[in-house]
Amino acid sequence: MTFRGLTFAETWRFGKEPLKFLIALGLKFVGFKGPQQWLPPHECETVCEETMLSTAARENLLPVVEQVRALGYTTGLYTVLSRNLDSHTKEGFAYVALHQDKMRTIFVGYIASDASGAMRRNVAVTGALSTSTQDEIEFVNHPNYFDAGPWSQKVRVSGKTVADIDKAMQDFIGRSREVPRQFSSIAEVRAHVAAVGVKNYDARIARGLFTYIGDEPLRQ
Repeated sequence: MTFRGLTFAETWRFGKEPLKFLIALGLKFVGFKGPQQWLPPHECETVCEETMLSTAARENLLPVVEQVRALGYTTGLYTVLSRNLDSHTKEGFAYVALHQDKMRTIFVGYIASDASGAMRRNVAVTGALSTSTQDEIEFVNHPNYFDAGPWSQKVRVSGKTVADIDKAMQDFIGRSREVPRQFSSIAEVRAHVAAVGVKNYDARIARGLFTYIGDEPLRQ
């Protein structure tokens, strides 16, 4: 990752405070290259069974998965981080679920990392919708995300729970003039997410944020 490719909005969000923002700006202007490496999710994740979760993953992930299911997201599957480019990331699992309405999707990610000097196990929840004019509308409750193109929209959610994100999606649907796309299956959701992921990834390469090292040819 090259800091020069960061947008000013990303620099401010990641800095979180004036001094760190100024430091990040300096790194941006000198074109500092950080050690972080990313791949499109579909290139580094593999579908797995719940029995493959580690003990720590089960302790951190399953309680959130139960909350997701209780809200009507009855169809879902697990994935494991099967291709890891970060030596600090020790394991990663995720759960993706489709609501009974076939429109709302919840992603629950779990990562164990020692990048801070101590082992931290974090769980993050993201909601998602898709419409005829926007490939993805993501509902997030944190500032640590990259900007994307006009095909993508981020909706910041103030609450921290799964229910807060789900309510934000319901409120968005209630206000929207468009009816969100319906997905027939989790497989269709994953195919759509993979296509959007490549589109976002290509855009970040085009603005100098990433250098591609994956397996698949870039779309021109």
